[in-house]
Amino acid sequence: MKKMQIILLTVLLTIRFVFTDASAAKIAQSFEVSSDSKFVKFVDPVLEAMVRGSMGKLEGDITMAEAEALTRLNLSNSWQQYISSGHVIRDISGLEYFTNLESLDLSDHAITDISPLKELPKLTLLSLGGNPVDDLTPLTGLTSLKVLILSNCAAQDYSPLVKLIHLEILKLDNSTITDVSLLTSLKNLKQLYLANSPVNDYSLLENIYPNLEKKDFTLAFTLKELGFTMDNENHQAFYDGEHASITINHSKWGAPPAEWDANIIRISTYLTDDYKLFAGFYGDLDAYVFQIVKNDEMLVNYVYDMAHDSFTIGTGERENSEKVLLAAMDVLEGEDVLLAPMRIFNEAIQKTFNRTAKSLYAMPFESPTLKNLGFFPDLANAVYLYEQREGKDVNIEIHHPEWGEKAYDFRFFTQLSDEYRIVMMYYDNEKKIVVGADDNNQGGADFTYFIETQEHIDGWCSNKDMTVEEYFIKAYNDPGIEDIYQHSVALMLQYVENTFGMTLEALFTLPAGD
Repeated sequence: MKKMQIILLTVLLTIRFVFTDASAAKIAQSFEVSSDSKFVKFVDPVLEAMVRGSMGKLEGDITMAEAEALTRLNLSNSWQQYISSGHVIRDISGLEYFTNLESLDLSDHAITDISPLKELPKLTLLSLGGNPVDDLTPLTGLTSLKVLILSNCAAQDYSPLVKLIHLEILKLDNSTITDVSLLTSLKNLKQLYLANSPVNDYSLLENIYPNLEKKDFTLAFTLKELGFTMDNENHQAFYDGEHASITINHSKWGAPPAEWDANIIRISTYLTDDYKLFAGFYGDLDAYVFQIVKNDEMLVNYVYDMAHDSFTIGTGERENSEKVLLAAMDVLEGEDVLLAPMRIFNEAIQKTFNRTAKSLYAMPFESPTLKNLGFFPDLANAVYLYEQREGKDVNIEIHHPEWGEKAYDFRFFTQLSDEYRIVMMYYDNEKKIVVGADDNNQGGADFTYFIETQEHIDGWCSNKDMTVEEYFIKAYNDPGIEDIYQHSVALMLQYVENTFGMTLEALFTLPAGD
């Protein structure tokens, strides 16, 4: 059957491509699609030839019934080996009548306009690989798609993919996609291919990355996984890359050798044999610092505040800084000379790590464990402890069943004032928090808070003339608190978020660490 299809296709194409240009023009005119026709008509003779070859119908009209009977069409240019070189599909008008197609392969042609495909809602597999498709809007309604191949796609807007929530396989390699954040809505993706596409930041795929059984990229979650090493003496993570040497510091790691190297990503790279660029991004301030050194002499030193789009020149005047920069590096046409180092900085980060400076700055050095977050074991009590002694005292205990028996899973204690203290105990199985406060006179009160319903039940109060709520109001002594129950729980949850950068549930499930 396949051999017969090949023969029919070859004969058909031989007949069609011996016509003169004038004849071809007449044929193209006769192929114009008419919605009133009972037959399928095509604009592109190559498309018609390949459809006929696939159907095994050399002559005669293709009826609507015949078109609607087809569920699969393989029009891939793998057929090219059987036809004259250079004959590719350019116009797919006519395919809109094949409304029951479930699988369509149009690989490796010269198709830019895929508008007819919007009429094929039953498609579950569509291959447009190798085509310079420039508009994906017609795909918006093809919500049954499970496999979509868009290799070499030339579109500028990939947002139509957002609604294709049943996609399991998506190929966007060698395409023009830059922002992959829109792909995070595709929760059913099992395979994703992005090789050789100008993706700005792969870290945006973090939420769906665990679901991907196959992919052509690796997503690192820590600086250590990216290849950084920790300089424990200087409290800096260090990476020696092809494009630049890079150091990162967070003040929570410890103080770096110089005060201005705190909370920064800093790169150093030679611009020429004489000029060396030091550039840094202060992640907490959203600001950059740029320095140019020649023969150990600082020639340029200034800070750029992104939020206010302003410069602070530390060495020399702006005019002198611009002269040095123009001598040291290439400045693009229309580019602010003082912003040229920022472009070089961001390009170095992008080329090295395939992510933005902001996302790189946000990465931890290594996967968090209780130990590297500052907890230490108290195995006699089957818990890991965390203590804060600066400002108000804070104590946190975390219990895992494998360490022994304990009534609670998480315990938080802190001072409210010199007279009052609060303690909260989290029970994971019941998703509840028991909140208690006490004072220096051996008084106290407590209540139970249920996380999932946000409801509470008052417990005991030492003062029979007060309610639990009244006792907590007195303990907080803050008229701005509208709901002491919500406020109490938020006090603990916010401390965990601010101190460890994660939720209570995430902290509770961390491994102890080596």
